[in-house]
Amino acid sequence: TIVDGGTSSAPVDKPLTARLLEYNWFQSQVSETARVQDQLYALGANYTASTSADYTEYMTLGPREALPELLKLESQRMSDPLKGVSNDTLLVTKEVLKSRASLVGGSPMNIARPHIYSMLYPEGHPYAHVSEALDGLNGYGLDDLKSYADAQYRPENVTMTIAGDIDLDQTMSLLFWALEPEMFHADLKEEHFNKYFRHDIEGEPDEENPWHLVVYPNDPNDPDEYLNTDSELGLRIDRPVLDPPNPVAGRDDM
Repeated sequence: TIVDGGTSSAPVDKPLTARLLEYNWFQSQVSETARVQDQLYALGANYTASTSADYTEYMTLGPREALPELLKLESQRMSDPLKGVSNDTLLVTKEVLKSRASLVGGSPMNIARPHIYSMLYPEGHPYAHVSEALDGLNGYGLDDLKSYADAQYRPENVTMTIAGDIDLDQTMSLLFWALEPEMFHADLKEEHFNKYFRHDIEGEPDEENPWHLVVYPNDPNDPDEYLNTDSELGLRIDRPVLDPPNPVAGRDDM
């Protein structure tokens, strides 16, 4: 999942807001007893995340059976990425961010980056501030993170790619099952969704199992019609793979 927003989208005086939000997302609450991080591990999933100047990337690798619950986490990240995060949690993640930066920050490039960026970009340019000193984190509060999340972590700013052993129709059905209705249409409610058992289920179908269901919504403004989601979902599996160009003779660069 790519969120269209990174350090350059954060307030000029607090560019680490985006990275701090990324860290706190994994500490947000799925339930009263489980954090997002706990839920991912319980589902048998592994994850990584990173924040650049222009975007924030979340990558999750998990078993096929966990996809419905993983999609529910995607829904929560777009609607409430700081659910249950307290000031105490924020203090801990600040220290984690500082510690991690100290481990990787000693490379020549990381040391040079703030000086390079300050010379490349004029004062006030978003890129001129992507390497703010970590000691400035003490001035960041939950309100800063919430304001940034409200502005950037929205469905229209998110691109999600799902790759795995599932078909497109089933993926769409799982999206309707897992994501909040208003992410598809402002007036869409739970009662607009239609649920049917899949015809290829072996044995007794289970209404609580999203893999056994076909889910689609009706248009809230026209109940007799399916909702047009204007989705750009598409399969890439049948697209031709282009051969890389042959290197020019006499050159040894990549």
